[in-house]
Amino acid sequence: MSDKPISNEERDRMDEQYLESRLAEPPLESVPDADLLQPGSPVDPAAPDPDALHGTDLLNGAGADAKPERNILPPR
Repeated sequence: MSDKPISNEERDRMDEQYLESRLAEPPLESVPDADLLQPGSPVDPAAPDPDALHGTDLLNGAGADAKPERNILPPR
């Protein structure tokens, strides 16, 4: 790896190459609603519970019923 700084022109060329490669990717396919294809179809058993706390909500305690403590310092 070279310690030589990259010129603005070289950086612009690299940015353009990156953008062109991103634009060349095929678009994502649209996924139809399962109930439109087959009404009353069962829910995937591997699907997460939509009512459960996930990720940072669980870690941060969002929606928890904990009450603030008056004195959180240990006794001396």
